[in-house]
Amino acid sequence: MSDGHFDRFVAAVYKTENEREVMSYVFPQIVGKTRYPSRQNVKFGNLSPLAKGIVVPQPGYYEGEDPGQGNRTLRGWLERSIVPSLLTNGPFLPNFFAEAKGISSTIRVAQLQACQDGALGSRAMHRVENLGREEEIFDNKARTASVIYHGRGSLEFAIHHHSQPRGPGTDSETCMTSVNSFSLSGDPDRFREGVASFRNIRDYAHRLRKESIENAHRRMGIVTPEPSTIPPRSTRRPLSYHASSVENGISNTRDSSEVEDSDDRNHKQSSKAPLKRKPLKSKVVTATPKRPAKNDPPPPRLRPRRECRRP
Repeated sequence: MSDGHFDRFVAAVYKTENEREVMSYVFPQIVGKTRYPSRQNVKFGNLSPLAKGIVVPQPGYYEGEDPGQGNRTLRGWLERSIVPSLLTNGPFLPNFFAEAKGISSTIRVAQLQACQDGALGSRAMHRVENLGREEEIFDNKARTASVIYHGRGSLEFAIHHHSQPRGPGTDSETCMTSVNSFSLSGDPDRFREGVASFRNIRDYAHRLRKESIENAHRRMGIVTPEPSTIPPRSTRRPLSYHASSVENGISNTRDSSEVEDSDDRNHKQSSKAPLKRKPLKSKVVTATPKRPAKNDPPPPRLRPRRECRRP
């Protein structure tokens, strides 16, 4: 990131006052291009509460996994632990969170929100890690991270893990550990280091999600569907190519009805056998002059052109 990125970031920082402005103008410069499924300001109303009477969390930003067809069984078993909301296309199994506060807000509120977000994320990852095991295991490994932005460019990082400190058979707890902090508006080098740390920990959280889901699928014997090998519609040859090949005497080994059937059924291969087409014979068409009709007016008579001669 060049010094121009840093200058634009600082200019945006000193123009924002509240949380909404920070999430609109400052936070996108830190996140960059969205690589993974994410949502902003979504209430986690579908998750089981951590305690009785606790407020429903609403993270400013979180990332999870895409609820594809291969994860439908897993989401059905652990719905109240890993599916945050009832949105059909919303990401599930959140383990990366971010909370932002402006200059007029207190950092204590953001810390409490990040602590609650991380507790839900670490519990979700713990449930997936123990799915299919005979005994519940606490390995004290942090698989959830949270980031807090506040003030004039301050960025704080924390990790969360699920543990059982009083021994087997006792209540479990979630621990939040602060790991690092950056002042992004200080100088360009510190700005690059803080943004790089944000994106690196986001990539690491994504890798931990994928590993936990794959391990749970393997223990439970869930077979995920393989991606389709049929090319998408945009990479196929146009219909004009098939028409020209038939006219040139090349037999087309794939019927057009088979192409339409594969498109309408999510690119699945059709059960119809390919039809063999015979090459078209060229036809000779002779042009005959049009006969004049009876009511047509007679053609105009042309006057002869006179030649001018010099005396």
